[in-house]
Amino acid sequence: DNRLGGGYSYRMSKAALNQATRCLAIELRRQRTTVVALHPGTTATDLSAPFQKNVRPDKLFDPDFTAAQLLTIIDGATLE
Repeated sequence: DNRLGGGYSYRMSKAALNQATRCLAIELRRQRTTVVALHPGTTATDLSAPFQKNVRPDKLFDPDFTAAQLLTIIDGATLE
């Protein structure tokens, strides 16, 4: 969401990370290695505390839930 504008360096770093993930996936697939980039969403931790007031309750996740979801994605990752 960029309706407010700004955050250029943050948004560019995320775009660069996405492209780096794609490039690594192509390179490492030759070695039968799977590469994924994970976004856990906003997780209720001390780090996210200053931002939680701006997050809808259904989009603020418990750390145990987040960990379980990430592990499910990792466990299901394949070379395809």
